[in-house]
Amino acid sequence: MTIITIYAKAGVTIPRNRLVRLTGNRTGLLWEADLPSAAGYRAHAIALPGPSGTITDKVFGQACTFGPLVEVELAAAVNFDDELTVSADGRAQKAKRTDRNRTAIALAKMGVGSFCPVLLGWSQFP
Repeated sequence: MTIITIYAKAGVTIPRNRLVRLTGNRTGLLWEADLPSAAGYRAHAIALPGPSGTITDKVFGQACTFGPLVEVELAAAVNFDDELTVSADGRAQKAKRTDRNRTAIALAKMGVGSFCPVLLGWSQFP
């Protein structure tokens, strides 16, 4: 787990202790977050209680992610929220539905050779 500073997507108010979904947008160490807009959308973190109570696009807060956030080199292009696995040379690539070694979630759409922010610790079995 990692504690990160978040701000809400424009027009969204995030109450404390809510599951949030990172949008892939960030400014330095600030991560934009949204409420999951539909059942079944993956949540990436939990908004923490703060002195102001709610998080908006102007009032920042903190969240605890479900795993560490790091950057990994990509062996193939990925889309935001793709489940990732390791390639033979140690870089990350999009996992196939049958891959049992899903170890991360891409937090940006990026191309081969890029260093992509990912949420580590993801594991889902078919």
